Amino acid sequence: ADPGVDGVVVLLTPQSMTDIEAIAHTVGAEAAAQDKPVLASFLGHVDISAGVQILERNGIPNYPFPENAARSLAAMFRYTQWLHRPRTRERTFQVNAGRVREIFDRIRAEGRTFLPEAEALEVLGAYGFPLLKHAVARDPEEAAGLFAEFGGPVAMKIVSPDVVHKVDVGGVLLNISTAEAARAGFKQITNGVKQKLPGARLLGVEIQQMAAKGTEVILGLSRDPAFGHIIMFGLGGTYVEVLKDVSFRLVPIRELGAHNMIKSIRAAKVFEGFRGQPPADIEAVAECLERLSQLAVDFPEIAELDINPLIVHAQGQGARVADVRIALDAAPRS
Repeated sequence: ADPGVDGVVVLLTPQSMTDIEAIAHTVGAEAAAQDKPVLASFLGHVDISAGVQILERNGIPNYPFPENAARSLAAMFRYTQWLHRPRTRERTFQVNAGRVREIFDRIRAEGRTFLPEAEALEVLGAYGFPLLKHAVARDPEEAAGLFAEFGGPVAMKIVSPDVVHKVDVGGVLLNISTAEAARAGFKQITNGVKQKLPGARLLGVEIQQMAAKGTEVILGLSRDPAFGHIIMFGLGGTYVEVLKDVSFRLVPIRELGAHNMIKSIRAAKVFEGFRGQPPADIEAVAECLERLSQLAVDFPEIAELDINPLIVHAQGQGARVADVRIALDAAPRS
């Protein structure tokens, strides 16, 4: 057998003098003598039926079009690659699961299932996610004080268990660059949310350090009724629902699985460096995916979790969580 040939697709276009059955017998005999895949595409319908039966008795699939045979051969190649993929481990990080349990128990005791961003960030912090400086201001003066502590610019976001999509109710201000703007922003956000959602419980305004520019991605968790937690990765920002360029894996994931999630989206080349931009810190993203997987395994009561965006910086410079939302099951899970 030729070592340069890994598989064969036998293409037959019968003519009036073609002995289809004899050819089918020959293909079957040659295939049996080899340890390489053999597929066939005998074109036609009625005239080839006897030959197709011979092929099938010899374990050789016949395809009505050669394109289908080529796609099947390609699928066999991908499956072989998967079988011989490198074996990586499921990493376990040092985390503060006890703190997360305290937060979730308090949320349930208060009759809530949705975590405002400040509480959700505390959960991520307990699991070692890279966070920006942040704190909750209860009044305009405290907002100005936090601005002075963090330095500008900062983002300001409403904190309320009744507000899931903060942007939709005017609950977000970005690039606040002075203490006076922070004071005014506190009043603007709280007054605006009160007008749009009069019954919402307002716990304050989160002051968060603005991240340096980078590539925005989304990390998410949801639970399928049949398969359990599914982890998601894709390009982030406000257009994720439109672009739908995402990949999924079952929890838990291993190191290779995290990297494959990143590589499998259509826009993966963006992370390699695009139009003069440096390559993105893929290792930081992969670690965040693995930490998210561990969080899902440890706390099955998480119904949904979205980190959007995770801002990814240049290679070696890490990534930062800019926004997150977490929702729990209405009833505890074991």
